[in-house]
Amino acid sequence: MHLINEQIKAPKVMLLDSDGAKLGQFLLKDALKKAQEKQLDLVQLAEKQDMVICKIMNYESWLYHRQKEKHKQELKNRGHEIKIMQFRPVIGDNDFNLKIKKITEFLEDNHRVKIVIKFKNYRESTMQDLNNKFIEKILNSIETVGTLDSKINSSGKDLFFIIKPSRKPTQKVKFN
Repeated sequence: MHLINEQIKAPKVMLLDSDGAKLGQFLLKDALKKAQEKQLDLVQLAEKQDMVICKIMNYESWLYHRQKEKHKQELKNRGHEIKIMQFRPVIGDNDFNLKIKKITEFLEDNHRVKIVIKFKNYRESTMQDLNNKFIEKILNSIETVGTLDSKINSSGKDLFFIIKPSRKPTQKVKFN
């Protein structure tokens, strides 16, 4: 939490204007007067040794933009998480639909999803036609929210691939 206006108790402050340029050292009352002339707040940013650094700014606006940036960063970091969903090629329709629904939720929350298709035995893993149809069925089911991010790989008796969220164009709002 930052000290603002009358909450600041230092006798002298190093003053920065709203653009961040140094204005020099001022008595607290003179710094407060400059902030009031511009109809802005005097905000204490830091305290170094015997000097307090203050900036003239719109405090509520600054907090809002800082919170917005923090939220964007959290969303960006959260998008790097990879969720895993396992399938068997002989899965029932209801189970398949439930798993597709969950994958869709993950993709809408900006997560990448690793799809693992587990085969019980070697014979299941060698049926290329059926396996390709099953993979195509998965990809067609989520094509509106996700796209294939990696090639289809195999590991032992399992196949796996990663799906990333589709990028939706965001509408930018213009303010006058």
